[in-house]
Amino acid sequence: MFNPNGRRHFRRSYSLGEVRYSLLAIAALAAITVWVGWRGAHPDPELLALETSLLDEGSAEAPERARKMVTGTSPGGTSPGAAEDERGPVPTGLAAPGWRERGVSSFTRDNLYEKINGRAGYYEAFGVEMLYFVTLVNEEDEGLVVDIEMYDQGELANALGAYAGERQPDATPTLEDGSLGHTARNAMFLVRGRFYVRAIGSDENEPVLAQLAHLREALIAGIEAEPLPWAYSLFIAVDADPGKIAFVPENAFSFGFASNVYSAEISEDGAELFAVATVDDAAAAKLAAQFTEGFASYGEALDGGDGVQWIEDQYISTIAGATARGSLVLGVRGAADRDSAAHALEALLAAAAKLPEEVRAAAQAQAEAPAGADAAEDDEDGEAGGEHAYGDGGDGDGGGGAAGDEDGDGIPDYDEGGEGGPDYLDEYEAEPSERDTP
Repeated sequence: MFNPNGRRHFRRSYSLGEVRYSLLAIAALAAITVWVGWRGAHPDPELLALETSLLDEGSAEAPERARKMVTGTSPGGTSPGAAEDERGPVPTGLAAPGWRERGVSSFTRDNLYEKINGRAGYYEAFGVEMLYFVTLVNEEDEGLVVDIEMYDQGELANALGAYAGERQPDATPTLEDGSLGHTARNAMFLVRGRFYVRAIGSDENEPVLAQLAHLREALIAGIEAEPLPWAYSLFIAVDADPGKIAFVPENAFSFGFASNVYSAEISEDGAELFAVATVDDAAAAKLAAQFTEGFASYGEALDGGDGVQWIEDQYISTIAGATARGSLVLGVRGAADRDSAAHALEALLAAAAKLPEEVRAAAQAQAEAPAGADAAEDDEDGEAGGEHAYGDGGDGDGGGGAAGDEDGDGIPDYDEGGEGGPDYLDEYEAEPSERDTP
């Protein structure tokens, strides 16, 4: 617009030298591009060599371990973890026909963040001990992969708790042969024994779905099942869906005093039962009173009753209450009204009265188990019932951890409260191309 000559071209020809130099420059740029690509695919091994002196001094295996770390292969050319003594508890035969394993890698609690930074705190809250990671690759299309995360949570209750916290509300878990899990689009989730397994495929197609089905069967066959925790017998007796049962090892309902709490959703509106085992009747009575006081800290006590002090939430008008029966604390929260809450609690009390002795013994054993030292290590405040530093694995509204307790009574001083699952848990519901592969 400001050029009076418009787009007029004043040179009608170029010299032969200019043409030659231009072609030479283009050829040089093309050669550089090809060379960079080739070098990227064939790096100099010397650049990746590890200083073996940094490994265990005096170890004859240090050079070989260094070579494994650099090349990802063993002397025979197999991937790390291929031998049974290197796989740990990871079952063999995970790859379906037409698929192959890329290798097994493992991460301890201390370096878990290296693999799943931002999510490590969530699993640490449930007592994770090890993470075993395996990638399965389709032999016909190497772009099709299934990433497997196998978490050793130390005990079955912790594995179930980690799974319940990640499970989407519309998931329909199935309980089969001592295993609890479900499949959702291009992902499979399974709890068996002390292990919680997440497997996420790169696409939602027939080969990936067939591999996920094969993987589930291989895990069930290769991992020994364990009896379900005592609370499952209690909740199943009142027709609760096993897939809706959850376990929270600490800070349940955002109460710093609430540890080893089992809960079961019993209605679509969010009402749930909960149960806690304590060491004796006196401890149960004290804990039930703490629950009542905790509910009352953000609600109002209702007049009258049937031996239970019901509390109405001042924000969402739901009903909650707790009582002690022997060494068990039993309660209801999130009920739509007092009548439905009382009816649900009555059924739970009746089921508790009929628990077999072996189930009661299991509950007592859990109550008498020493408190985990891991929880104390994760508490940056160093105080029981304080707010834990769970990294980035918290919920979206910040209500998943314990609230502050300035008065030291074990009851959190609420601001907004609230609960929610970790924010990263919807990764498998996104389109496969958009997911954040672990």
